[in-house]
Amino acid sequence: MCITVMMFSALLLTASAAGETPGRQMIISTEDGYFYGYHYNKTTYVPLYIFADTFGGNIYGWSFEEGVAYVKAPGLYLTADPGDQYIIANERCFYTEQPVMDVNGTVYVPVSPMARAFGLDI
Repeated sequence: MCITVMMFSALLLTASAAGETPGRQMIISTEDGYFYGYHYNKTTYVPLYIFADTFGGNIYGWSFEEGVAYVKAPGLYLTADPGDQYIIANERCFYTEQPVMDVNGTVYVPVSPMARAFGLDI
């Protein structure tokens, strides 16, 4: 499966716990459709729950105390913790150049390590 990323020049301003998070709005195109993400600080971010749902996983749980999202997919158990510069999938760390983010209560993850964790090509 392949993921295609298309950028738009429109600036998307999204509030986060740390303040305003600017980013360029983009469409992430897949074989089955598309969803929106944004480009911020040289990193493409996508909503974790949409990415997981699109590629056969689902949000398994959310720990409010720890602030960690859990995803299950066939053969995959993944965790993403806002602020961390890695995603853990099947006890392997997929490092990111920029941290996982919590934007208005939605966990956004860098698309490259998520694709690697799901065994996808970008």
